[in-house]
Amino acid sequence: MIDDDSAVADGGEPTEPAKPRPPYSERPIARARQAKAQELIERLVAEGCVRITDPDDDEVAEWRRVVD
Repeated sequence: MIDDDSAVADGGEPTEPAKPRPPYSERPIARARQAKAQELIERLVAEGCVRITDPDDDEVAEWRRVVD
């Protein structure tokens, strides 16, 4: 049985618990994609159609993530 006062496996002192990660929606990448999605929606409302000409593979992947 292991209790809270036991030593760490490497013999050192127990470290402080890891801090919980923020929810995905609050992370920088998620916020950037949300902003791009909002911009896309605004363009669709204003223009009715949005065309992205000659996108490379990375750009296609990013837009798919934004739409998702």
